[in-house]
Amino acid sequence: MRRRIYRFLAGVLAASMIFGTGSAVEAAADESAEEFLIGSSEEYESAEESVVRSSEEYEPAEEPVIRSAEAYMSEENEDSGHNDLGDRKSEKSLAGEIDADLYESDMQDEENEEMLGALQDIFRENAESQNYDGHAWPIGSAIVATDDGGIMLFENNNSKYLIEYYDSKYTYRKKILVDRELPVYGGFYSDGSNYYILSGQNNPKEDDSVEVFRITKYSKSWKRLGHVSVSGVNTYEPMKAGSARFAHNGDDLIIRTCHTMYRMEDGLHHQSSFQMRVNTRSMKLIEDSENAFGAYTSHSFNQFVKIDNGHIVTLDHGDAYPRAVVVTRWSLNPEVEMYMRKEVYEISGRTGDNDTGVSVGGFEIADTTYLAAGNTVVMGAGYRENSQRNIFTVSLDRDLNAAYDKWDNTEPALHMITSYGENDGKPSTPHLVKVNGNTFLLLWSINSKLCYCMINGKGERTSAIYQKEGELSDCAPIIKDGKCVWYVTERSPVKFYEIPVNDLNSIKSYQPVDAMYRMYNENSGEHFYTRSIAEADYLWSVGWIYEGIGWFAPAQSRTPVYRLYNPNVGDHHYTTSAGERNFLVKQGWNYEGIGWYSNDRKEVPLYRQYNPNAVTGSHNYTSSKAENNYLVSIGWNGEGIGWYGMDYYTGTRE
Repeated sequence: MRRRIYRFLAGVLAASMIFGTGSAVEAAADESAEEFLIGSSEEYESAEESVVRSSEEYEPAEEPVIRSAEAYMSEENEDSGHNDLGDRKSEKSLAGEIDADLYESDMQDEENEEMLGALQDIFRENAESQNYDGHAWPIGSAIVATDDGGIMLFENNNSKYLIEYYDSKYTYRKKILVDRELPVYGGFYSDGSNYYILSGQNNPKEDDSVEVFRITKYSKSWKRLGHVSVSGVNTYEPMKAGSARFAHNGDDLIIRTCHTMYRMEDGLHHQSSFQMRVNTRSMKLIEDSENAFGAYTSHSFNQFVKIDNGHIVTLDHGDAYPRAVVVTRWSLNPEVEMYMRKEVYEISGRTGDNDTGVSVGGFEIADTTYLAAGNTVVMGAGYRENSQRNIFTVSLDRDLNAAYDKWDNTEPALHMITSYGENDGKPSTPHLVKVNGNTFLLLWSINSKLCYCMINGKGERTSAIYQKEGELSDCAPIIKDGKCVWYVTERSPVKFYEIPVNDLNSIKSYQPVDAMYRMYNENSGEHFYTRSIAEADYLWSVGWIYEGIGWFAPAQSRTPVYRLYNPNVGDHHYTTSAGERNFLVKQGWNYEGIGWYSNDRKEVPLYRQYNPNAVTGSHNYTSSKAENNYLVSIGWNGEGIGWYGMDYYTGTRE
């Protein structure tokens, strides 16, 4: 299941922290209860596994301002917005053509875009977003190896394009925020020399002069170098109910995506694949086409494209014309109009039934085959009653010298990689990662576990299936320095994963930055800080007020911040001073270990204030100079800088 779980008021409070009363939270809660999605604490590690004590040892608010999750809009299964398309449209379907107005594409929901933009400034979430049941959506994150041996991350973040740089050891270096182009995001691509972003906008008046697609070119330093505009082209909504992928050959850039079309005689906006070809040197459009030499697919719920020795090769997940996973190949030479087309995995059911029981997660070129991977139910007359999915691969002979009609007599090779039963869980849409021409890494997740194995170019499994702690995202993994590398965000900063391709058992993860969550107890007046989302969730569940992310901390440094607890008054204290820690322990405080780390580069100061009149909550720590000054103005003692956070993505320093 694709999850997007946002905590209440994160976007509002992290940018400007409240000054100790909680009243701003209460007011905003009353006004915005219907606008925010809340995740329950059960979705994260249990309270018993955190360092938090029992609820009796904390003093929960008697009338907590934050109400239970039931009081707010519960999180819906986002996949349901995709899966029920067939049921909702069956009465309106005509020969498999559907009213695409009913699609609920979560990546382009204009009503939610403003809310999501604010929230994603704090809670970045791409975990398991490669997974789809019905139709795919634009890929919002990517990872690129940089010339200096490090890593660049690209992320569509609604309000901006976010670019982050890390060194070869996954240490955070810097960020760049790039202005968005057209409002509908389509995809990102690196050709090794430059970067490209596809964007678009809806065309509700079906005006041929409206720019519906834009391909923007950037240098490696993110200087904007120009763009190509595509107007009209029978496009009502670009990138609707599908994805966008890219391939290049010299100066040729091929973009394979989808759109809904102008309203037809039956009153519907039908969805199909769409393709563009751009000369990246001149930044001129060479061609745009729904048909693309016979590669038209409707409805096309996911799209892939490759270049193979002077040929364009595409794969589409179709539900109608054809109702199959289909591979098409034709020459890059526009004068050669012949093409080869093969349905490599046939889908049961009625033409145009959106419920296909299939998703496709990867398409690659092997030495002798074209290779695809996905998940599927058991096909047949009762396929719609078969809810259990399993991972499959399918390969097709890629003989470039064969006659164009050879594929008519060539059967694809299908291999079922898993055999999960009804009680085993449902595997996600997989990733297929090319190691070399005959070696591929296949990754999927099930029951919150990461699974992977090696397969050969024919799609046959060649290793054991490994199951480890970990997650996938829509960030397609890359092979770097002999390791498969990708990243995941889940209401948190980046977590990198790497699997050595020669030692599949030794997966590692790295989280270079910690989000520091800030909680407030309005009864005791204490502000509490933790890098554990489980601990924050637990405190929220027993009445503490969640005040957002206070700052970002390095995952490790030479300067630990020690955490202490006073069992007599129920108060916490934090310090980088071992002397202060030891003194408080002698006075009866409990030492609770290292809470987090200070940034040795001293980028974001965390100001410390002391309330001489308070028994509990006597210290406050904030990255906001304004909050520091306000508290000092009403009688708190300013105690200087307690430690330092990171200048990472978003912060509260003024």
